Amino acid sequence: MTRVLQKANKERPFDFNESRRGAALPHKGKVRVTIWLDEDVVAKFREQADAAGEGYQTRINRALRNEVFGDPLGAVVREAVRAEISALVGTSVVPAKTRKR
Repeated sequence: MTRVLQKANKERPFDFNESRRGAALPHKGKVRVTIWLDEDVVAKFREQADAAGEGYQTRINRALRNEVFGDPLGAVVREAVRAEISALVGTSVVPAKTRKR
């Protein structure tokens, strides 16, 4: 089989005039960036990613996406749960992020 391919390549050499360096398939919707992160943060993401069987960069991207775009459904559910608890307890339930210490 190898000799057949070698013979075919000698008869029809490759034309590299239109070729480019880099990945064969570009990542659509993705941008390569260089960023400095704390070692312990990256270690934690790698640990979580290994446990979940996924890449740590995918996990970092998901965390950034959740922080930037939020989780509207999760916010609605949290607000509904707070309202139900407040109705049962009779006091206002303040989210942890807005609570003054």
